[in-house]
Amino acid sequence: MKQANTLVAVLMLLGVMPAAAQTFYNDPFFAISTNDRRCLRYAVVRNVFDSAYVQFTIGELRVQTDNVERRVPFELEEVGGQTMVQGNAMQGRDTSLAALLQSAPFDVPQQGGSIEFFRMVRVQRGCIERGSSDEPQQGDDPKNAVDWNFCPGLNVLHDTTAVTIELVRVDDGAVVATLDSVVVRSTANSRFASLTGSAPTTVNRRIPIPVQAFGQRVIVRIVPYRYGPTPFGCTAHREDVWVAKSAHLTYEPGQAPIMDQQDSRWARLDSLYWQQLLSFYDGVLDQYGCVQSVMIPTYFPSARHRGDFLQRYFDVAQHAADDTSVTYVRSRPCLAASAMPADTGAPATTDVAVISSSWSQHADVALSIRSYQPIPKAAIDLVSAASGQVVGSWNIDVHAGHTALTLNAPWLASGTYIAILRRGDVPISTTRLAVLH
Repeated sequence: MKQANTLVAVLMLLGVMPAAAQTFYNDPFFAISTNDRRCLRYAVVRNVFDSAYVQFTIGELRVQTDNVERRVPFELEEVGGQTMVQGNAMQGRDTSLAALLQSAPFDVPQQGGSIEFFRMVRVQRGCIERGSSDEPQQGDDPKNAVDWNFCPGLNVLHDTTAVTIELVRVDDGAVVATLDSVVVRSTANSRFASLTGSAPTTVNRRIPIPVQAFGQRVIVRIVPYRYGPTPFGCTAHREDVWVAKSAHLTYEPGQAPIMDQQDSRWARLDSLYWQQLLSFYDGVLDQYGCVQSVMIPTYFPSARHRGDFLQRYFDVAQHAADDTSVTYVRSRPCLAASAMPADTGAPATTDVAVISSSWSQHADVALSIRSYQPIPKAAIDLVSAASGQVVGSWNIDVHAGHTALTLNAPWLASGTYIAILRRGDVPISTTRLAVLH
């Protein structure tokens, strides 16, 4: 307990506080680094009718083992932005879309753990008006706004639409297990769409890893199905977001999605995003000496935030002759990834030398410690700047002069971390580092 209190005190000095309990439905995760953005791509499958459509939105794939979370992106390069890809016109399994809606490969642990993902089903019809014959009537008992998402009207959904999520072995393409399956039936006999399958209105899904998948290298594949008289197949497209949908969307009883951007929780999301954005880019600046213009984020909470960001990390603004565009230029050269900052002369300093992290390979965090005296039986704690939680700890011996360390940390996601060098319960030095994918 004494050690934990010491770490909290150090984080307070650094301006990093552990995340407090929030009124979000899942821990907020933001599209800050390149890999974060890849992990916040969602596959969207639709079956479109004359006045309504059935939609499945699936993303945020995670593998959870021993309290360590590993994010796995969906590889949706061929689906592309908001451009919809047309699937097969034939009924049954849509093999053409299934070939595009797949995750990056990952290794399943030898035992235990779970696979988690976001999956939201909607039946959208924009033409229902209160007082119309298609509106839920007395006796239909719509309990909350959720029911409105599943009341398209009588004979509006002509097809039965389904999506399954499969775990597929990389070596031979065999389906190891079906993780999830939801069916939305036609409304030939009811105004309400009938949903069946795996907890169809639970959006944050957690599935224990099947025993037969242990130790396998696999991908997750999304497979649409369609049965009915309509002449066209399903479509698919990719949706990129700045904050994880699981944080603010839900169908859980007694809870409503955070849809109104005037909601104070949206302001809290913006605040958390802004804090983590600056923390991450400060780490980039510390490590590489600059922030390149190609790294400017696409989302800012406001124009003021964008201006503050540009002033913080860029030095020169060049206006075009017609004053219609501005180019932000860095006046300082970028350091090489392995460049070392100058020795500060402190009794012991930790400097970030090289950081690399990839979920498909071993992830090594390289630290260089310069000290004028040996520090036996020391330790390095790695703390998430976002949550304030210790994500790794290593016992080390620091030698006089230069000590190079390679810390194997395959569970690390992209983001900003605080490395704390301590002896016993006493912190000696800290440094901020950015893990980039």
